[in-house]
Amino acid sequence: MVSGRMMMIRACPSLLIAAVMKDPYFNAGSRARHLTVLSSFSVLLQTSGKRTSKSLRLAGNREGSSQMRPEDSRGEATIPRYARVNINAYYSSNLGRHVFGAAALAFGLITLAWHDFNGWHLPRYIVYPAAAAEIFGGAAIQFRRTAKTGAVVLGAVYLVFALLCVPQIFAKPQIYNSWGNFFEQFSLVTGAAIVYARSSSPWSRETLNRIGRILLGICAASFTLEQAIYLGATANLVPKWLPPTQMFWAVTTTVLFALAAVALLTNRMALLATRLLTMMLVIFGLLVWVLLILSDPHNHANWSETAETFAIAGAAWILADLLGEYRLNDHRPR
Repeated sequence: MVSGRMMMIRACPSLLIAAVMKDPYFNAGSRARHLTVLSSFSVLLQTSGKRTSKSLRLAGNREGSSQMRPEDSRGEATIPRYARVNINAYYSSNLGRHVFGAAALAFGLITLAWHDFNGWHLPRYIVYPAAAAEIFGGAAIQFRRTAKTGAVVLGAVYLVFALLCVPQIFAKPQIYNSWGNFFEQFSLVTGAAIVYARSSSPWSRETLNRIGRILLGICAASFTLEQAIYLGATANLVPKWLPPTQMFWAVTTTVLFALAAVALLTNRMALLATRLLTMMLVIFGLLVWVLLILSDPHNHANWSETAETFAIAGAAWILADLLGEYRLNDHRPR
């Protein structure tokens, strides 16, 4: 009786696979995704652990114990690595990509409305193409099929603006504002590059994780220095009603930026640090820049800084999604 039930349960994925193959409702893309999950589910059904009752184990052995996976040190059957990879790739998070793209699209619209990019007072022949590219890239990156194209467009735009900061850095290297502007744009380049590399990259996932961590870690270190140097100006941005004091939160966020940078550069609790960094940037955007927009909606700086803050949060979120997918695939370190 038990063996009959097990045979029926294990046959379900095969029946569903046959139905998916024959049903005209599924197109090529959706059929491939459903077949991936059903195939992995079929493997999982054949890897029942040691906690299963003795009768079920005997039934499984009679049906073909050669398909069972060897047990791990805890006495549980291990799941084949390719099954874990397929399932995790199917359910991998893309929220960071969507936030990043929405912020870029908003940035483009703001640039068109004020005829200026982030208060840099650039020529119109640079501003308008940049705004159009941000709108196009921000929309394209939302969809899986066009995400690579959108990432290339946004990465190119942010790289151009990062390079525009270089002459100012060489002209007055003692003024950190130019350095800060460079690394703010470079963090956006990093986010776009990760989106592109996740879609197609000759590098291994471990190499991609390492490069992403180091690049965003350097940017987080720059955010730390910028806030520390301009601590008074940072404190003035904190809402006065937020206890205990404005300076307390300016110092606290500076320390948190530093801790995030150390975690990313040393690969110690990097996933947790990236998630907390994302959360801090989102909260900073909501409590500081959104409130400033509500108090002074005609100020271009409030709108552009809001879009940039959420874009940087999206870049950090993209890295968090990448590290989270890597962890789900059961690699080390975590």
